[in-house]
Amino acid sequence: MLKTHPTVFAVNKNYQIIVSAESESFCSVRVGEREFFSESNGMARLTLVHKIDVPQSLLDSVGEYTVLIRPVTLRKGYGAETAEPTIYKYPFYAVPTGDIRAYNISDAHSLVNEPIAAAKAFGKIDLLILCGDVMNDCDKPESFENVYKICSAITGGSIPVVSARGNHDMRGRLADRFADYMPAADGKIFFTFTLGSLWGVVLDCGEITPDSNPEHGFTVCCDNFRREQTEFLKRIVENKETEYAAEGVKRKIVVVHDPFFEKHNPPYDVTRDIFREWFEVINPNIDPDFWLCGHSHLCEVRRPPYRWDEFGIKAPLVMASTNGKEFFRGGGFEFKDDGIYLTFTDNSGNRSDSIKI
Repeated sequence: MLKTHPTVFAVNKNYQIIVSAESESFCSVRVGEREFFSESNGMARLTLVHKIDVPQSLLDSVGEYTVLIRPVTLRKGYGAETAEPTIYKYPFYAVPTGDIRAYNISDAHSLVNEPIAAAKAFGKIDLLILCGDVMNDCDKPESFENVYKICSAITGGSIPVVSARGNHDMRGRLADRFADYMPAADGKIFFTFTLGSLWGVVLDCGEITPDSNPEHGFTVCCDNFRREQTEFLKRIVENKETEYAAEGVKRKIVVVHDPFFEKHNPPYDVTRDIFREWFEVINPNIDPDFWLCGHSHLCEVRRPPYRWDEFGIKAPLVMASTNGKEFFRGGGFEFKDDGIYLTFTDNSGNRSDSIKI
């Protein structure tokens, strides 16, 4: 009944469990004595892809969850007849409050086996991070299925995933339904997360050329979307005691596909005024340990000051993904008391020397 293992995405103070079924079905998740449903305003959803919110604190404390898939044998005008549920049980491992091992995948552009192999070359992890353009486009449901396959093979449904959207994820006939298939907070794909001792904010720069670009054909309206995130960032600072300044937070990161603080030549220099507003909130207040970005298809650490930095970042920029034909290299992170360490691994099992960020 399941195409892949579920993916447990971290969104604000919740986990959003995404379940991909072989056929249209009803779905729920049990955690301890509570049951959570794939629903819309009190009505169970009959669909292929289910998104179910579960309180993070509850799943962390219980340490396991059960997925129930109920196939529908007959849909009636006022109800439905269903078969007995198929049940899948999963252990769940919360991100530790001590040392954390995480792996980053971005810019896979629909490669599947290669990023899986690269992540496994790094070894056991506590957290998977997707930093955009894991798909090449959103033209068909299979594009999202490739993401679920990657998460399934690496996490087994038992550890959290953090995900940001990339610019290629905005292209294709299903791009406007991205939030139906991927994690979102009340429909918005920017949010914070706290996992163990790690706090982060996920941002979304939108398309990389102006809304008015004829290539978009009026499908893109990102300017207001970016302004929303300015206000979102200000609210984070106002509520810092429950966010990045909360008890137990040791490390802070920004996860955003496009390194918006770098110089961009026309026509890619969109809304520099808005991006500067983002920066002027983040840089002095949140003061991240590093910025995690993709987009450039590079595996390197850029330490300030450097010539492409337009705004004046204080923390390093980390880019940890590159690809080729049947090739992928990503980045494994170790968050330790004495520092943060980065190792690049590829699908052939090659490993770089560890870099202290």
